[in-house]
Amino acid sequence: MWVAEIDRIPVGFSMVRNETECVFGLFVRTDYEGRGVGRLLLGKAERHLFATFDEIWLKTVIGSRASAFPCVLVGFPLTNGIAA
Repeated sequence: MWVAEIDRIPVGFSMVRNETECVFGLFVRTDYEGRGVGRLLLGKAERHLFATFDEIWLKTVIGSRASAFPCVLVGFPLTNGIAA
């Protein structure tokens, strides 16, 4: 698990599950969104998993705010929060 802090305040964290090769959780406080915290935490989780696995997964619920995050990172167009 990785915890992001700004001015010694915890503002987000990410977790992985090695046994399922996935990023299991990535959370950022809403008042700190848009500052690169999620991108940093996802990068840490990805590097950790790719050190062992050739393919990794990000588990989320379709249509949730979280499901749009990886699409936004790579520039996929979104319609109603779902990759188009």
